[in-house]
Amino acid sequence: MSYSTELNQTSDHREVIFRWLHLTDLHLGMDGLENLWPNVEEIFFNDLEYLCEQVGPLDLVMFTGDITQGGSESEFQQVDKLLTSKHSAISQRPLATLSAKPTLREREQLSAKDLWPLGIAHAT
Repeated sequence: MSYSTELNQTSDHREVIFRWLHLTDLHLGMDGLENLWPNVEEIFFNDLEYLCEQVGPLDLVMFTGDITQGGSESEFQQVDKLLTSKHSAISQRPLATLSAKPTLREREQLSAKDLWPLGIAHAT
C-alpha cells in the first residue's frame, strides 16, 4: 500500500495529515505487573502494524506520563532496554519519530547525562 505525502488543496485550505499515537503511564517497574507487558507486547505491535495499514504511517509516537513506577535508575534501564529493543521494530514500520518524556518526578531522579540515547526529552 502506498501513501501520498502531497498536500491536497481545496479552495484556500490545504489538507495536512499528521498521524500520531500517544501512550501514557507505562509505570515500568510496578510490583506485581512484571508479566503484564510480555503478555501483551506481541498483540500491541500487531495492532500497531494493523493500525498503520488502515490509516497510513504514523508520524510520531509519544510515551509520556509515568514511564517508570518510582523513577529509579534500574527502572529507567528497563525502559531504555525496552525502547532500544523495540526502536528497530518500530522503525521497520512506517513511523517517523519515537519520543518519550519522563515526568518531573522521574527527571529529578536522574541527571540529564543519565537519560537514554533515543532522544528522551529533558525539558521542563
